[in-house]
Amino acid sequence: MPRARLRFLELLSTKFIHPLSGEAQSKPSEPPSCFYQSSRMIPMDRRLSLLPLLALFASASAQESIFKETTARPTFLNPAKVDFSDGFASRLRAPRGFKVSLWAKGLNNPRMMLPLPDGTVLVSLNGPGQIVALKDTNGDGTAETPTVALDGKPGVHGLTRKGDDIYFATVTEVWTARMGPDMRLQDVRKLTGMLPEGGQHARRTLAFGPDGKLYIGVGSRTNDRPAAQPEDACLMRMNADGSGLEVFAKGLRNTMGFGFSPVDGKIWGFDHGTDYRGNDIPNEELNVIEEGKHYGWPYVWGQQKVDPLMYQIPKGFKSLEEFAATTAPSQMLFTAHSAPIAMLFHSGTGWAEAKNDVFVTFRGSWNRDPAVGYKVMRVRFDAAGNPTKSEDFLTGFLSPDGKSYLGRPAGIAQLADGSLLVGDDTNGAIYRVSLSK
Repeated sequence: MPRARLRFLELLSTKFIHPLSGEAQSKPSEPPSCFYQSSRMIPMDRRLSLLPLLALFASASAQESIFKETTARPTFLNPAKVDFSDGFASRLRAPRGFKVSLWAKGLNNPRMMLPLPDGTVLVSLNGPGQIVALKDTNGDGTAETPTVALDGKPGVHGLTRKGDDIYFATVTEVWTARMGPDMRLQDVRKLTGMLPEGGQHARRTLAFGPDGKLYIGVGSRTNDRPAAQPEDACLMRMNADGSGLEVFAKGLRNTMGFGFSPVDGKIWGFDHGTDYRGNDIPNEELNVIEEGKHYGWPYVWGQQKVDPLMYQIPKGFKSLEEFAATTAPSQMLFTAHSAPIAMLFHSGTGWAEAKNDVFVTFRGSWNRDPAVGYKVMRVRFDAAGNPTKSEDFLTGFLSPDGKSYLGRPAGIAQLADGSLLVGDDTNGAIYRVSLSK
């Protein structure tokens, strides 16, 4: 094979994270594990599944041009960002009977949001390492100038509360604090510093369960390499005082959005599928996350499907198929590379028809053509607490041709009146979706 083709294969196998992805660290990651070994180590059935890829590089006529430039990289579709304006809200689309308005702007990388009983909303600013407090004090539908509630916490992301105690997470730590009268966090105290290092997925998320324990979403350090330690790619939990930190469930590549069903207390979470497998695989997943179960990553995805590029077999199993049969299948699938970030169960306040339905932000793809995601979806649940269908709820962030975008949804929160706040971390804006009067 010509050296130029070998160079292209090398570049193809290298995982580089485009800065628009926002869900990985800026430094390059390792090449996918499947490219480290000779094809002789890949089982025959998975070698056959790679034939279409091999055929691409075997074509010396139509494909010759892509090998001439040895510094070429694989082509990814990265939609161009449209410069922000206050009028963006009018270009977003919600179902009939709803209106979209700009609630806050000028924030630096807003991610998770936590509404408090007094109407204050805490927002984690992942970039500068701050938590800010926002509040619409005069009732005009927009928040006043934010107050920096906490500073100097690099990587701060997840937010939740238990009574008057505020909990927040950085990459390796979980902290607690209380809200002071000046809208600043006080009595700040570290509960644990034992979360694993971040790697590719370093943004931690938090939620308290019906059992009173704190659950922590911990993403994988890599795209597709088996976890180096039990605390990698999992859902963890601990007591509210920081004791008893343990792994609750494994095989979750990057489950940032998760929550507890108001019907039966089950944990539902959205997981990100592995990259570099194609436009349409693997799907993003909605899982019921149960104690002690394995959800497949990096060996298996979706409905117990084996990754055709994975050659390693977990210890104690004779084949990947045998291992797949022991994993928990997903409950609902979504378009690959859509990047689910945050979710919530709606309480039904002010909108009874939405009670117990899930709303989830999809930040959008960076490595798929055509681009997908860039929206908020609604997942309808029945009276028994089971998902029945999904549908678009807030769209318009992505242009119709998929070549440009107005913003990327990240955090989501419900206000006391039932309206939803949707954060756009690329523009530093927060939108409010409410029922029209």
